[in-house]
Amino acid sequence: MGKKGWIILILMGLVFSYPPADSPAQSFNMQLLANQSALDGEFNAINQLQESILTTGLGGIYKDDQYRYLNARLAIGNELMTKGLSGELGIFGNVGRFFRADQKGTLASAGFMLSAAYDFSRGMPEAVPLMLMSRISLSPSPLCFQDAEKFTEIIAEINWMVLKQAAVVARYRYLDADFEKKNAKWQKTDNAGYLGLRFIF
Repeated sequence: MGKKGWIILILMGLVFSYPPADSPAQSFNMQLLANQSALDGEFNAINQLQESILTTGLGGIYKDDQYRYLNARLAIGNELMTKGLSGELGIFGNVGRFFRADQKGTLASAGFMLSAAYDFSRGMPEAVPLMLMSRISLSPSPLCFQDAEKFTEIIAEINWMVLKQAAVVARYRYLDADFEKKNAKWQKTDNAGYLGLRFIF
């Protein structure tokens, strides 16, 4: 992918992260998670539309000597069959670098995203301050550029609202990225747990 492709991805990220000015209600959240060798940061704008929720976000992952990438997301969500259960469909874009002992590859991809969440504080009479979330992001081969051939990311998360505007977050991430460079194919897989804080404002 040339310079034009990079410009398109950067502009896509800026557009995704800019919330609509005429949203009836709007909130933001940011989080920072970490483990012994990696950092995970995220910023989201949540816009309450008439019948849906529009979420735009930027995030980034850094793991020592293994990979680093930035992503932008745009998703539409609704409450599903029961109170407290919600789902989202969206699109995303990634840019970054991945490393192996004898290989390195540039990631540039777009793809599709599906997520579901259950908020116990809304779905149970006891108002338990917990929320469970899972998300899968897929970039098939036609939506991968540079050295990337395929990208998959799966996230499972628990949020404990310790305060009205702050939560302790435990997250598990699995990722699988396939690359091809100079006719050499290689794969990077990783799974790790993270712990950190989320602030809502």
